Amino acid sequence: MKVLRQFLAIAGGAMALTAATADTASATQPAWQDYFTEVSKAWYIPVYYPGRGQSNITTAVVDLNGDGRKDIVLHLYAHRYDNGETGTKPAFNKMVLMIQQANGRFVDETKNYLIGSRDLGGVSRKVKIGDLNGDGRPDLVYAVNQEDGRNFPNAHYADAQLAAVISVPGGYKVTRFGRPNWYHSVNIGQDASGRSFAMGEGFSQPSAQYGESFYFDANGAAIATGLQLPTVSAGSFEIYNKGGLAFKSDTILQGGSSYPNYYAAEGFRLVSSAGAGTWSKLTSLAFGTVVGTANLLYPGNPNPAPGPVLNIRGKNIFGGAIFENCRIHMQPGAAPSVVFHLGAGLLPDFYEGITVKQSDLKPFSTFVAARVAGDKIVPVTLNLRREVQIDNNVNFFDCKDVNADGYEDLVVYPYGSQVQVYLNGPTRRFEYQGTGPFPPITDVWQYSATTILEDMDGDGIADLLVFPANGMPDQLTGRVPCRLYKGKKQLGT
Repeated sequence: MKVLRQFLAIAGGAMALTAATADTASATQPAWQDYFTEVSKAWYIPVYYPGRGQSNITTAVVDLNGDGRKDIVLHLYAHRYDNGETGTKPAFNKMVLMIQQANGRFVDETKNYLIGSRDLGGVSRKVKIGDLNGDGRPDLVYAVNQEDGRNFPNAHYADAQLAAVISVPGGYKVTRFGRPNWYHSVNIGQDASGRSFAMGEGFSQPSAQYGESFYFDANGAAIATGLQLPTVSAGSFEIYNKGGLAFKSDTILQGGSSYPNYYAAEGFRLVSSAGAGTWSKLTSLAFGTVVGTANLLYPGNPNPAPGPVLNIRGKNIFGGAIFENCRIHMQPGAAPSVVFHLGAGLLPDFYEGITVKQSDLKPFSTFVAARVAGDKIVPVTLNLRREVQIDNNVNFFDCKDVNADGYEDLVVYPYGSQVQVYLNGPTRRFEYQGTGPFPPITDVWQYSATTILEDMDGDGIADLLVFPANGMPDQLTGRVPCRLYKGKKQLGT
């Protein structure tokens, strides 16, 4: 089960990026140059694991030093072992902190900011950002496993932990915490006092009764909370406040956590905030209709795995689940809903019991939404105009206002192509902006490229990062130049 990457951001200040060239717009220039200007030689990714498919799928942007400029946080890891090794040691990995300078370019200042180890203990699959120890500075928490750092049969051993990059006096430090697992989900909630906690789940050893959760102190140490939280999905989950009880986080919505309900929304609601809290399971919501069962052959695994075949929007899909979500307000001031990404492979010639290889499935991607009403999860209309579905390899996306109009938009980060933006507005439709506003990706690493769309300098206009994320081409060594495009005007105008 491959998941690409999650990008999150903390709001920044107001230092403008320095464009490499002046605005030379003309009637013959590409449309994207109305929206962006490239900043020359703005940043790079160091190659620590050449020839081994180095990846950095959990790249994040966040203001680490409080100067109002977003910095780039990379977690680099070796995508594979050499010579067919299976191995049981953690995947080779390393944190890199690229700090934005006053001229809008980025410099590797890891040694100036990260104290001690740069090792998260494996391959990171997701990252969330928040103030975990209450010092007013952003922290990052990661779901970690070994899936892409080893060959089978050891890739799924439950021997990684959750990991956090926590602010401490003098900088940041890496803290690993939680029982060993094959972690795939992680998020941040708040207790009744407003204190933040981190929790996550894995596929190998799900919690028996309560989900583990942890506070962090000023020195970066993880402390078990003792809260009696539900066991959440290893795929993904959203924990947030819907209101009504003392806990700041009183609602959990997540993708289906067990066979055959992978294509459903599940959830929990806090019904009593006394003591450690009491949670009630909500009535689940199925997306589409399960029409049968097929068998999937994963690379390196000779045993086919059965799974449900879902018919949704007239298409049969298979071999996936809900692995990512984000919280959204469909209109300003509306109660929160959750958008789920439903990613799988198309199975056009389905018959009951068919066995297919993972490599034979054409990627299929679609988005659905839900909210909590009483003790039920109910569907929410998500009107995506001209939605890109076929051959769209997507897992990660953001729900955020990218054009400063007060409406939260859907920003999709496909693997191997440019960002996809669906702008929300008063008509309650999310309008796909197409490829015109964005520069083409022509670098040698274009097939492993992904993007981040975020205001990097605090001027109120989104900027665009383009870089290789999952599987660096083997011939690349040293420092690989990446792209930064400064936003010139709001999307949709």
